This record gives sequence, structure tokens and C-alpha cells, in this order.
Amino acid sequence: MMAVDPNFRTLLDMPEMQLGRPPEGVTAPMMREGMKAAAIKLVVPELFRIDELVIAGPGGPLALRVYYPSAQAGLPVTLFYHGGGWVLCDLDSHDHLARSLALASGSVVVSVDYRLAPETRFPGPVEDCYAALQYVVNSAAALGVDANRVAVAGDSAGGNLAIAVALMARDRGGPVLCHQALFYPVTKSGCETGSFTELASGYFLSREIMLWFWECYLASPEDASHPLASPMHAASFAGLPSASIATCEFDPLRDEGEQFGAALRAAGVQAATRRYAGMIHGFATMPHVTPVAEEAIRDLGHGLANAFRQAAASTANGASSMSTTTQEEMQMATAQRLYGAALTGDWATVTEILTPDCLIVEAEALPFAGTYRGPQGMVDLFVKFGSVLTIKDLKMAPMMCAGDTVTVRIELVVDNHGMDETLKVVELLRFENGRVAELTPFYFDAAQVHRCARKA
Repeated sequence: MMAVDPNFRTLLDMPEMQLGRPPEGVTAPMMREGMKAAAIKLVVPELFRIDELVIAGPGGPLALRVYYPSAQAGLPVTLFYHGGGWVLCDLDSHDHLARSLALASGSVVVSVDYRLAPETRFPGPVEDCYAALQYVVNSAAALGVDANRVAVAGDSAGGNLAIAVALMARDRGGPVLCHQALFYPVTKSGCETGSFTELASGYFLSREIMLWFWECYLASPEDASHPLASPMHAASFAGLPSASIATCEFDPLRDEGEQFGAALRAAGVQAATRRYAGMIHGFATMPHVTPVAEEAIRDLGHGLANAFRQAAASTANGASSMSTTTQEEMQMATAQRLYGAALTGDWATVTEILTPDCLIVEAEALPFAGTYRGPQGMVDLFVKFGSVLTIKDLKMAPMMCAGDTVTVRIELVVDNHGMDETLKVVELLRFENGRVAELTPFYFDAAQVHRCARKA
């Protein structure tokens, strides 16, 4: 490990540069006003045009700031979500970063003024961010951008929101994204990684204030494990867009950002992670302190530009904006997410994934035989299933994808009167517009299911 960059060492020796849990009586609005008063006015790069928009958001008017790097029509577009622990900052605090990213990537950058916590807790800010993405894609012609080349970006908590939006776009059937540009993203709750232990205090961002940010953001303790709040809890990372991830050597968030990159690569997603030596959290918004800020922005901007070029080449070759492989990966990931949600009783997610009239048919030879329809039908099936069998573990592996149909192999470990027994199942899932419209399970041995069933 090298030393903290000398440009930051002097700043870190100042008590006011250490972010700890706010004192009793200091509210989030007070902290916002304090940050605005102390903000340093940066010399910002000039752009061709900047537009201010207000759209209808899930919770009321939602402000967007649109940065055009040039007069060229049909540029790609990047949705940008600012950091600040979901509690602090706004469009102005991240104006320099948004401008610089537009120039570095050659894309139109749309910065989103999502609602802040604790006034609006999870999932309100996430829904704002996803609504902004939908608006930009649906209004691409009016905005003068290319709806087939769309990416998300963000720093810190904004990186967390960008990942959440990418998960939503995958699981809700679009819009299709081609890249994620993430500056030191928040990816998991708990603040328990090695870097949080090693760098808990003394490096600007502290473990104490991150725990406070999480307290402000989450509506309930259960939300801490929700993948849209804590993306590392996602059942699968397959089908997500490629990513460029910047982490900092002296940042408590360092390990979770790098772990997210590793998880993407393990799922077959291209992800480039670079750790910036000597840097502290938030350095990309401090070009007045270190030239490495502009370096990191250029690096992630190039990642975006490369992804946009690949998307353009794919379109020019007559390929679909979503390759068959990507579609199959998304369908497989949705299947994994469905079973994970059903087994944990997350019926809101089940409702998102199934069509309202989804058909589920269990064979007559099974103790839970019958025809079930829609999300409520799956609830009823699992209630009946749970009254018969005790599930101890589930392993799922893909078998094949063909068009709108996915076949998966499941090994269901159940209790057989005090002993573990594995039931083998093949499930066929048929998709319509990204949602499951039909689910047909085939058990290899119905007699085995009856042997494992609890006696009435």
C-alpha cells in the first residue's frame, strides 16, 4: 500500500474533512445547507448546450439537467446519478463531474435530481432514477439522442442507484443498457468488508457516516438485503451491461466495489475495475485537489465510448440491440430471481416477474397437483407445497434456451422424515415481453415426492 496522495494528506489533517455521524440535533437538511455554503466554485468545462427539464416522476416533479457535448445529432446518452449517501448533494454539487463525463464519453449526459432520504426512503429514489431512464428512452427523438445506445453512471450512492437501475432494466424488460460507469459505488449494506475495518475513520468517508446514510435510506431492516438497495444480494448478475468501475485505495467502499466487479465477471459480464492509488473517496469530484480526478473521468468516459461504439457496430451489422445470448442470459437470470423471491416470500418481486395470468400446472400425480394462475396462484402453490414438503436447499442450473422458452434443472433438497433427500425437477418457463407467462414443472419421481411428504 502506498501513502495517501500528498494533495489529500493536508486536507485529511483538518478535522472538518472527517465525515462522522452527525451530532444529535443536526438534521439532513441542515447538513445539505452546510455543504452548499462550504462548496468550492470550480472552473467548469464549456459544453455545446445545457437544458433544464422537469418531468413527471413517481413522487411528483423530477428535475433533469441535460448536458450536450456537441451539436451532433443522435449522440448516445448516459443517465447520471449523483452521490451523497442518498441524503446529500444535488445537480449543482455534481455539475463539474457531469460536464466532464459528457466530454470524456462523447455522450449526452442526463443528470437526475432524484428525491433524497430520509424524506424519501428506499425504494423512492430508485424508482425516480428508473423513471428518468424510461423518459429519456421514450423521448429520445425529442431529446436528439440515440435510444439504442444508453448507459447509466453514478458515483458512490449514485453508483448504487445506477446498478439498481441496470437490474430493474434487466428484470422489467428494458430499456436495454449497454454500459455502467461506476465511481466507487456502494454495493452492499452492513459496512463489514475488510476495507471498512481497515479504513473505518481518518480518510474522509467513515464507517460511522455510512451506517448513518443506510439508516436514513432504508425504510425497514428487511430492505438491507433487497438487491435494489444492496446489489450484491442479487440472485444473479447475468444479463447486466458491461461495466467500468473506479475504486480508491483509501476508501472504505473499496472492497465492495471490487467485489461487485468480480461478481460481474464471474457471471460472464465484461467488467473493468481499476483501483486509483493514493486516492480517497470522492476524489473524482475534486479536480481542484488532484489531477487524478480528470484521469479517472477520462478512463470511465473511454469505457462508455467503447461500449457505445460496440453498440453502434452491432446495429450497423443488422444485429438486434439485444443479442440472443444476452436475451437468454436475462431470461435465465429472471428465472433464478423468481425462485429466490418465491422461496423467501418476496411476493412483490414475484408479481413483477409473472404476467397477471401466468399459467402454472402441477401434474396430477403430485400431492400439490393443480392449475394455478398469476402471482396469487404462485402464492397458493407455495402455501400448499410448504404444507407438504420442507425445503432445505435449492440448486438450479441452466439446461437450454430456445426463443422465448427457458429450461432449467433444479435439485430440491427436502426433509424426508429427518433425512435429506434430493428431488430432481425440470422446469419450463415461457416468457412474454420479459416476464414469465407459463411455468411447467416436471418431477422425475412423483412417488419419491410422496415418500418425502409430511403425513397429515
